[in-house]
Amino acid sequence: MYFPLILFFVSLIGITVMIGKKLVLLRNQPVIITEEEFIIQLPDLKDLRHSLTQKTKKVSYIILVRIFRLSIRSSKFLKHKYNQSTDKIKHLIRKYVPKHKETQKEVSGFLKKVSEYKNRVKEIKDKVREEENENL
Repeated sequence: MYFPLILFFVSLIGITVMIGKKLVLLRNQPVIITEEEFIIQLPDLKDLRHSLTQKTKKVSYIILVRIFRLSIRSSKFLKHKYNQSTDKIKHLIRKYVPKHKETQKEVSGFLKKVSEYKNRVKEIKDKVREEENENL
């Protein structure tokens, strides 16, 4: 516990000593900057613009690809989870809801008589039409 604190304070004292020496040197000697020492070359604006556009195109392409991959992966993940949840729900329904035996119920007598009546009327109409066509 004490060792890291000791190292911290020793390094802090060392940094202050180095900065103090630089300050003393700056106070004793005037600072003169000549052109030879201060050489910073700026690139041409056209070259800078060209390189900047190229880099932004690359970055935008990478971002677009990442977004596309993320959307595909998330859609697959959601589809997979949807299928899992529907399977679980179907399993629970099969487990807890009793199966009903689907047997054909008999048609009531009234509906049978009505359907027989319709069939007889249809047959009679067909016979009447045939007789009318023969008479013509």
